Amino acid sequence: MKPEPFSDSELDQLQDCQMVKSDLENTMVIAMLDGYLTAVVSGPRTIRPSEWLPRVWDVVDGGNTPRVRSVLIE
Repeated sequence: MKPEPFSDSELDQLQDCQMVKSDLENTMVIAMLDGYLTAVVSGPRTIRPSEWLPRVWDVVDGGNTPRVRSVLIE
């Protein structure tokens, strides 16, 4: 079964969650994250999350990934 794209409402929830849960000033917004992940999965080599994930949270310095207990999108 082919996955369905996110609805506008689901994208809004994801964006809200990202903005509320993150206290990092340089975190990627959803549009930037979409393009970034597309590049990660379509590149010529496999990139480990430990390589690309720090840039999601801090696009300027690639700082440490924050510790998260859980993420709940209602």
